[in-house]
Amino acid sequence: MIADTIGFISDLPPLLFQSFITTLEEVIEADLLLHIIDAADPKIDEKIEVVENILKELGCENSGAIYVFNKIDLVTDLETLRKTYEHLNPVYISAKKKAGYEDLKNAISKHLL
Repeated sequence: MIADTIGFISDLPPLLFQSFITTLEEVIEADLLLHIIDAADPKIDEKIEVVENILKELGCENSGAIYVFNKIDLVTDLETLRKTYEHLNPVYISAKKKAGYEDLKNAISKHLL
């Protein structure tokens, strides 16, 4: 099963946040999470933290995850990005340029085997 969720948003009002969390029930059952990250976003650290906190709140912070950094075609210093996030063992792609797809397929295959 493949499920796509809406992007995570920080600072939601409590009532809206609860509704948002309800839509993520599939995440709890997932064998694999693809955490798609906008590599060119100036608030990248903050957004990664928001997702990790929500996953922790859902009780699935230990689920398998592949960090997928998209939009690498917009990153001016890819080497610094790679060094900064190497602890996440990410996959780097550009959906626009259709680059990195084989690396992503291989990472998914390794995880699911």
